[in-house]
Amino acid sequence: MADSRDGSFPDSVTWGITCLLVLLTWVLLQKLCFPRSPLAALALMRRTRRIHTWAQGGIWHPLYCVICETLLIVGSSGICCADCGIASCEKGQCVQRTEQRFSCKARARKTGATPTAQDDPQGGVFRHHWVSGNLPLMSECEVCDASCGGDGPESVIQDLRCCWCQLTVHKSCQQKMSNICDLGHYREFIIPPECVILKNPKVAGSEFKRSSIKQIVRQIMGNTTHNRPWRPLIVVGNTKAGNNDGGFFLNAFRGVLNPIQVIDLNERPMEDAIHLCQLLEPTRCLIIVAGGDGTIGWTLNTIDKLGVEQHPEIALLPLGTGNDLARTLGYGSGGEITDISQLLDLLQTANRLESIPLDRWRVTVRSDHPHYSFKRPLVPPRSITEIFVQNYLSIGVDALVTYNFHNARDSKSSSSHNNSPFSGRLYNKLLYFIYGTKDVLERECKDLDQILELEMDGQKVSLPKIESVVILNIPCWGAGVRPWELGQGHEHFPVPSFSDHKLEVFCVYSSFHIAQMQVGISEPHRIGQASDVKIRLKGRAPVQTDGEPWIQEPGEIHVQYHSHVPVLKLSSLSN
Repeated sequence: MADSRDGSFPDSVTWGITCLLVLLTWVLLQKLCFPRSPLAALALMRRTRRIHTWAQGGIWHPLYCVICETLLIVGSSGICCADCGIASCEKGQCVQRTEQRFSCKARARKTGATPTAQDDPQGGVFRHHWVSGNLPLMSECEVCDASCGGDGPESVIQDLRCCWCQLTVHKSCQQKMSNICDLGHYREFIIPPECVILKNPKVAGSEFKRSSIKQIVRQIMGNTTHNRPWRPLIVVGNTKAGNNDGGFFLNAFRGVLNPIQVIDLNERPMEDAIHLCQLLEPTRCLIIVAGGDGTIGWTLNTIDKLGVEQHPEIALLPLGTGNDLARTLGYGSGGEITDISQLLDLLQTANRLESIPLDRWRVTVRSDHPHYSFKRPLVPPRSITEIFVQNYLSIGVDALVTYNFHNARDSKSSSSHNNSPFSGRLYNKLLYFIYGTKDVLERECKDLDQILELEMDGQKVSLPKIESVVILNIPCWGAGVRPWELGQGHEHFPVPSFSDHKLEVFCVYSSFHIAQMQVGISEPHRIGQASDVKIRLKGRAPVQTDGEPWIQEPGEIHVQYHSHVPVLKLSSLSN
């Protein structure tokens, strides 16, 4: 220990001060990044029939209450409507008066009657929906080109923004501009509310959340507004995805699109998104999946189940941990897209997009012990089960690491607060590293070749000493590794593609071998390419399909071509 007589602190005192500073910093970050919910306002909203979609969790950028003009700083307990953008403080009377005085963004036609010429989207007429105050930074008046919304509290509250086309205007200049709205820069993606016909026209904002699309929407009329191609966009995602930033992206989409086009999987079933696609037929929809590889598979499985005639094109907003399909299609590893306008602009750029068929594969699992109870019941305890995949299937050590990771994450999720700082991609990758390192020492999947028989296109294949077999449809695997392209062994095989109705099959020797491939200093043991793969298991083994793991009892796994789906591939993310 250092001597305090020379002017230095003892080590214990230094560590004490350091820990105190770290603790204070942590508390401050918790206050700023994980603000408390506006309890009084939320309690009032639960008792009232509300029209706004109040985003819970606090204010993430400075706003003013539209009633009392109180400044709501970052981390305060104010609330903001995710649909129209109007803001209120947590005082019950302010929330109530906001609900009474300010209408929200419409989702559907207000009456069941045929629209008048003034409100008919077929006639190209649609009116602005002006929202008072809290304009984006650097806003300019559409009439006089002067800055607006930032010249003191009075201007901040009184200046206006259209929540459809996003135009901004001074209150004093409003009457000088036309009240006809063209839905703005992203009009080709928007379903105008006058096109949506409800079964019960009196359904209010809060009732939309409690009812399915199939229950409340009777018809969606075709839209020929503004003489531009119409590509109605549906967004599906999870508010808890990524670093708990899924809610941020979904709320941003609600602010640009018709709120009915945004499906939060915490509130609505996946079927709602696909029912919208069916209501829009014969027009082909575009679906943005905001999530990871599991959410993509969920979406595609639901499309298959409901039998959509015009299969929607699929675009991605990667919010998962691995994001292997997003990496393959050019959307990045997650985090590169920070604003929805960046993604929407890319989807409008024809020379940056290519629609490509993505092969999907049917995995038939036949269990010798159908009454076995799986700890993670992805495969129900019955003799024959079908699963559909588009990324990969693996048996062995990498599936075991994924299995342990999912169990740890599920246990944490059930005992932690949703906004816990111990969440998100970084934490998930740390868990993967811990369990991968653990298996380097324990080697639970050694001698996998002794309990596994592999058959490709009807031919049995002999295996070396291995700990994993991977059946790959896309180039990426294991959070960005491109195993088939490593080294020079791939030169002896045809160039792989996720549209060629063929799978690449390779083996992994150990967890340490996976780590070597992740840094590019080793390559897999390639078996070959095939259109039909059978695996016979003579013992229990961990299995995963597209990142969803389970423990498989002895039985047979048969992988065959199922179909293809149209996906949008980006040539580059940079603008």
